Amino acid sequence: MSNTPSSASSPGAAAPDLLRDFSADRRLLMLAAMALVVGTAGAGAAWVLLRLIDMATNLAYFGRFSTAPVSIAGNTLGPWAVLVPVAGCLIIGLVARRDLLRVRARVIHQEREREALLRPRAGRTTAPNRAG
Repeated sequence: MSNTPSSASSPGAAAPDLLRDFSADRRLLMLAAMALVVGTAGAGAAWVLLRLIDMATNLAYFGRFSTAPVSIAGNTLGPWAVLVPVAGCLIIGLVARRDLLRVRARVIHQEREREALLRPRAGRTTAPNRAG
């Protein structure tokens, strides 16, 4: 006979609780503490990013250095306001391209160093010739 509860059991009989294990050991508490730290760090990073977005919006549309949330509806740029996101995209693209070129140059340099270390030098033998 199996230990699983059946639907044909009598209404007053208690079915065994095989799936209920609510014990918390040290590992579970450590996992909860780590989740608390990661969640708090994520919320803090989100708050910082929102302040940076507010600062960039204030600087680009209104020319003031502030982190106060603001709507772009009241800007004085008129139709030129469309070019603000385009300029931001161009700046980000140029910065990404510059960094990509730096990383590529570093990787190429490291590969050349690795090849130089692995390549045997001309005239060098694996064991010195002492036969004289």
